[in-house]
Amino acid sequence: MNKFILLLILGLCFTGFKLKRDRTIIRGHIIESAGENLVQVEGLSIILKSSNLPLITTSVGKNHYFMVSLKNEPQKTFDVFCQGITLDTLYLGSVTNPVNDTVDVAFSIPVKIKKSILGKVICPKCNHSNSVL
Repeated sequence: MNKFILLLILGLCFTGFKLKRDRTIIRGHIIESAGENLVQVEGLSIILKSSNLPLITTSVGKNHYFMVSLKNEPQKTFDVFCQGITLDTLYLGSVTNPVNDTVDVAFSIPVKIKKSILGKVICPKCNHSNSVL
């Protein structure tokens, strides 16, 4: 009987409980847009922001990959930017409310530009053209 209880407790420990990590790992991959040739992607700075405040900066490594580890916070949406191709900071995309411990994302460079029927550039985040310079 004692062995049965011990096995039951061990079984619950290994299968019934999943410890929630206090960090989220975001693994990213920078890919080439169709027809583009990315000469130098290694070393690009990747900046993650939340509420327009920078959280963490990392660099693109070999094979166009990067990885960051962030403390979990419930309402977080992370905006991903890169810097180093031009003098400006380029918006790549967003990671919205990550629910897993590890999130895999891929971003295209150069970012495809959408235009309105009037020829104005549309913001990839808010989908409006009135805030784009």
